Amino acid sequence: MPPRQKPNPPEPPSLQQLQDSINTLVAAFTSFRENQDHHHAHYVESINNLQNQLPANLGETIINLQNQIPLRLLPFDGTNLLDWLFHTEQFFVHYSIPHTQRLTHAVSYMTGDALGWFQ
Repeated sequence: MPPRQKPNPPEPPSLQQLQDSINTLVAAFTSFRENQDHHHAHYVESINNLQNQLPANLGETIINLQNQIPLRLLPFDGTNLLDWLFHTEQFFVHYSIPHTQRLTHAVSYMTGDALGWFQ
């Protein structure tokens, strides 16, 4: 079997073919860019329209809704101390109870052995 012959290399593209390819790429990129600019302008307009629909006091509304969520402090009978302390701290923070009033407030929720111990 005779040795395999290498195929002839393809002819290099002519200068005109290269220029045509470059022109095609430039046209495709320009079209892509114009399309993206159009979409971007549409997105910006949509966002501005949505922002104009938001009430001016939205932040205040959210804060007011949070303050309207009723939290209640469960009685403490001396069991599950860490759980009760966590819930009590959340309660105090939520209702902005000053540190100077927290002990007095917490005692009113003590029952049974916990109240006896505190007395």
